[in-house]
Amino acid sequence: MLKQRVLTAIIMVAVFAAALFLLPNWAWGVFVAAIVWVAGSEWRRLAGLSDTVGTLLSAVLTVFAVVAAVWPTLLAWQVVLAVGLAFWLLWVPALMRPGAAPLAQGSKKIWLGLLVLLPAAVAMVLIRNQHGPWMLLYGMLAVWIADTAAYFVGRAIGRRKLAPRISPGKSWEGAIGGAVAVLVYALVLRQIEPALGQRGSVLAFAVLAIGYAALSVLGDLFESLAKRQAGMKDSGTLLPGHGGVLDRVDSLTSTLPLLGLLLLL
Repeated sequence: MLKQRVLTAIIMVAVFAAALFLLPNWAWGVFVAAIVWVAGSEWRRLAGLSDTVGTLLSAVLTVFAVVAAVWPTLLAWQVVLAVGLAFWLLWVPALMRPGAAPLAQGSKKIWLGLLVLLPAAVAMVLIRNQHGPWMLLYGMLAVWIADTAAYFVGRAIGRRKLAPRISPGKSWEGAIGGAVAVLVYALVLRQIEPALGQRGSVLAFAVLAIGYAALSVLGDLFESLAKRQAGMKDSGTLLPGHGGVLDRVDSLTSTLPLLGLLLLL
């Protein structure tokens, strides 16, 4: 299993890095469209939607990804990102509370899927095409650093469960460790990346870094909740040893809308 997981990871990194740094803007939009097509199909299974509805959801996501690549300056994108961020800040925390009602049922899960995937897809296209591949990679690295630090800190000293009914393996200590790691990463990055050093004070940057780490945890927990309610261990089987696409981008769905909105403003 470990060998399979490592091999899949190497292939994923190679393909993603080639696309990120080599594709022209329009082709990057197509690449992201392919990702969200698969993610939409996986959401269809998690939500228990019909094949027809799932195909429609994936089609809408892919069209928006391509349109964002072709017409990146539309003011509508700011609205899409703002709505996505509001969803993660205002609605999702309520779903995390003990005793909260299950996720929306039936056709309402179509809108839920759009809120999860559409802003992230748009952000993924706009950040890379308007601010360069490194800026998108910086944002993604922050998520991976938070996840890795949280795992190791949680394994070492984790005692208090963060959300036992949703993801029993996560701890408050791990989440705090992840936030500290992202804070250090962000402050170092601010010193070496001129485009970031000019954006606000050190204090504001630090607050945003911690908020970014918190959003990454929220994205992870939301997908865990969706899988738990659907009775599924993984969102899919496309990536051997890693599950599905949603399993790999869960924290990006919650963080990229924030990064995209900050860069557009």
